[in-house]
Order: sequence, then structure tokens, then C-alpha cells
Amino acid sequence: MPVIPARRKTHSKSRKGCLQCKKRHTKCNEEHPQCANCIRLEITCEWPPPRARVQHASPQSTGLGPSPMSRENSYIGSPLPTPSVAARPTFTLEDMQLLHHWTTRVYLFHDPTSDDEKWVWSEGIVNVAFQHQFLLHGILAFSALHKTLVDSQGNRASLLAQADAHMSTSLATYLRLLEENALETVVPCFLLSSICFAYNLATAQVEEPEDPLGAILHCFRLLRGVKVAIGQHWEQLQQNDIIGTLLGPVRFVGQLPLPEDTECTPLLDLKLLADQFDTPQKGICLEAIENLHKTFVKTTLCSSLKQEHSIIMTWPALLSTEFLDLCQARNHVGVLIITYWAVLLARNTGAWWLNGWLVRLIHACEELLAPIPELMKWLDWPIEMSKHRPARLATLCSTRPSPMELTHADGTTPVNTPPPNTHNTTEAYQGPAQP
Repeated sequence: MPVIPARRKTHSKSRKGCLQCKKRHTKCNEEHPQCANCIRLEITCEWPPPRARVQHASPQSTGLGPSPMSRENSYIGSPLPTPSVAARPTFTLEDMQLLHHWTTRVYLFHDPTSDDEKWVWSEGIVNVAFQHQFLLHGILAFSALHKTLVDSQGNRASLLAQADAHMSTSLATYLRLLEENALETVVPCFLLSSICFAYNLATAQVEEPEDPLGAILHCFRLLRGVKVAIGQHWEQLQQNDIIGTLLGPVRFVGQLPLPEDTECTPLLDLKLLADQFDTPQKGICLEAIENLHKTFVKTTLCSSLKQEHSIIMTWPALLSTEFLDLCQARNHVGVLIITYWAVLLARNTGAWWLNGWLVRLIHACEELLAPIPELMKWLDWPIEMSKHRPARLATLCSTRPSPMELTHADGTTPVNTPPPNTHNTTEAYQGPAQP
């Protein structure tokens, strides 16, 4: 019996169907504004752009007969379809308002009077963000957080929701890129790390943290994590114009020799406290104090608020994992060291997101040291510093006299004479050292 081939099912082609159906090679019912297939799949239904109609001369006007190539309904179609809206990034009018707020009102690390700093944060970083959406989401998140503090229209809940949504979207990509550690994304990752650090501290301006010590340690770990992740690209990173502008003060001040006759007396006293403990924790704390003392002294070399801030923020990035773990376990000396560092934060009036952190850490220390009253006196200096703000960070350090100026009654010069302002650890500190 001969085999009868199956008849091919006839169907009519959809010549005016939507773009989505054409991509899936599916017949479209051509219903506007959404076809049946797109409604069923819950996707955006898009249509080809209208084609321009070809205007043909009439036979009467030309004196010629109708051309066999002429058709009454001929069209010239566009060779390329319009890109799908679903494939493009979607940012709302509210997002554009947040971006405008960023470029005109939000300040991170920079001095508002510096044109270079204004360019970096209002234009330079935005241009990078246009090429890397995760950075743009981070900018919008920080802008929304700042806007909750200055918005007078009562949109606090909505702005906080926007901040959370943008930051979540940003981190999803950011964390993956940190693992990949590709050279082409190291600049936007570094910039977002700065935003994340500031964002976490800025949340305290909106709602007081239950655990200020835990919050500050979380920020320190953020900085350390980024340092480890992008460390192999450090040389290339510094060659970038934007990053070079941000890191320039650190490199400049770092190349200057530290003045040997300048010291921060309270930190030297704190070092004496740490030196009393004969445990492995002693070396960890002494290293952190030594680096912090260098940071205090370096601030005396700075000629601008920009340089001061850059130097201050290098200290957390240099902290060892062991020191962070020690502070996480609420080691008394470690927590005091962090509180002494926060004295520098209180000097930076330009960075709004740092407001109040010295006072928060002082209160956290008071609760921690309450069972050990003999250690409470070590908070006297940070408390005194929280009450007034010297015009310059240099006032936190003093110049010690040269050993040649110190003589005994018999006229001999003492050997290894301690600084005259250094007090014994058993005595209460009487206040900040005078410049």
C-alpha cells in the first residue's frame, strides 16, 4: 500500500505581528496594544515602527502607463528594528531626580570649595556610572538616603525604600565583580566601595544604630575586603584620573618625612595602657596605636581638609584582621583605640555622614567599661574633644621639647627622657595637650 505523505498544515504568516512574536517565530494575532501571546506570557508587547509610504506619480501626470513595479501600498521599511524596551535599563523620573540631587547637593569626601573635588563627585563618577549601572544604583541609593534628611515634603518612607532598593541592586552585581576581579571593572568597584562605606555610616543619621561598635567594625571590614580584592590592580587603579585625584593627597603626604618632634600625647598614654598587658593581644594593639599615632602626626602636614580626610581614612584600611577580631570580641583597649580615631572624624565638618560618630562610640565605650571603673579615665580625652572642634587637626598634636632643652640640676642631659606631658597610667588625665 503506497505511503501517503502527510499534508503540511497550512497557515497564514503574521506579517504585521509584534517584535516578540517574530523573535519566537510565533504567529501573532496582531491585536493592539498587546497581542494574545504577550498577554499570556506577561511580557512587554512591542511593535515595529511605522513605515513611510512611497509616493508614486500618477500615470496622468507623467503621461506614462502604470509601472509594473508600482504598487498602491508600497512601503520602505526600516532595516533595523527598534531595540526592545525590556533590553534597555529602566530608570524612572524619581531616579532622575535623585541623580540631580546627587550632582547638586550630595557631598562625600570633598571640600565644597574645591573645584577638582566637585568635578570628581558631581561629574567624573557619574560618567563612570553611566557605563556601569551597578555604580549608578549605588549613587542613587546614597542620594536617596541624603534626601531623607533635607526633604521637607514628608517623603521619608518612600525615599528610604528607594535607597534600599537601589543599594540591593547595586550590591548584587558589585559582589560578583569583586570575586571576578577583572581589570576593566576595578575603577567602578573602588568608587562603589567608597560609597558603601559612607552609606553604612550615613544610615546612623536616619536611625541610630543599636550597636555602634558593630556598625563601625562592619565598615572597616568593607574597606579591608575591597583592599584585598583589588590589591593586584593597585598600580593601574592609581593611573585613573578620578582615582588619582582622590588618592593624590595620600601619596603626597605619605612621601613627606614625619616630624620627629611632633606627637599626640593622649595616644602615647594609650600606648602605655596597652603595654601593661603581657599577652598576644598586646602586640596587635600596639601596632594599631602606632599607625594611628602616625595618622595624627601626618594631619599636621596637611594643607587642606581634603588632605586631612584622605589621611584619616587610610587608617581603617591598614587594620589587621586580628585587630578587627579583637575589637569584635569587645577588647577594652581595642575599642578605646577606635574611639580615639573617631576624634579625627569629629574634625571633619564637611562630611555630613560622619556627624555624631565620636559621641556614639564614646557612649558605647562607657557601657563596655562600666564594670571596670579604673579604665573610665581613658575616655576623658575623647569626651573633652567631643565638646569643641579645633580649627585645625594640628592642634591635636604638640611639639615636644628637644632633649637638649631638658637638663638636670647638675647640668647633664637626661637619657631617654619621656615627653614632659606624658602622665603615669595610674593618674587621671587632666585634659587635651595644648599646642
